[in-house]
Amino acid sequence: MINKRQLRRRATPKVVPAEDVALKSDDNLAVHVIDSDGRTLNEIAAVVRSLGYLVDAYEGVSELFARAPSDGVILLHQRASCELDQLLEQLSEQSVCLPVVVGSVNPKPEQVVAAIRRGALDYLGLPLKSDHLAATIRRVSRVAGASVEANHHLVEARRRIATLSRRERQVFEGVAEGSSNKVIARRLGISPRTVEIYRANMMEKLGVKHAGQVIRMALIASMGEPEQICGDATPIFMWSDPPETGPVN
Repeated sequence: MINKRQLRRRATPKVVPAEDVALKSDDNLAVHVIDSDGRTLNEIAAVVRSLGYLVDAYEGVSELFARAPSDGVILLHQRASCELDQLLEQLSEQSVCLPVVVGSVNPKPEQVVAAIRRGALDYLGLPLKSDHLAATIRRVSRVAGASVEANHHLVEARRRIATLSRRERQVFEGVAEGSSNKVIARRLGISPRTVEIYRANMMEKLGVKHAGQVIRMALIASMGEPEQICGDATPIFMWSDPPETGPVN
């Protein structure tokens, strides 16, 4: 069994070269590490702990939310795409805005892109290199607040819009443009009454009550990729380092 109390202890202070001091962390920052394999969970936690961070280790997403963390950074070793989906969905449902960094062994570019589109803030290749990890956590924690919340809104808006049927999506786009039911009906070649039915279904699926909310959701969903809504000059929603192979530093 993993001794979580032991994992959460601060790293033992030690003398480090001057050039390495910049890698040292804020001792108060917690990193929540998730990995379904106990051995690699311990390895990743050890690297994070060596940088001076507090570490909470979890063997699954459900275990993380049983603790209900309210601050820190989440580091997920992604072994299946559903793990990230489950994590982001629960973060959204519980209105928890914590930055998520994902890592995996030899990730493919399309895998990285998919994770970023779903809402991850950064992607690391495994095994971890301590300097890459330190830079990523430092960057993510510095600008996380507003940008993470904005990113969650973007991802949630796109998720809801994706549930619409083709015709509901067409009506949604017409409402978002400010068009009346009659104009939408002429454009689609259907009756205004039919537009009303599609419009009601669309608004129910989106969880909105009036056209203004539809317009707002369309604006959020069209803001581009997550890095474009980051309030910091240095984008954090990116694949910070190419996958590395070799021993952990």
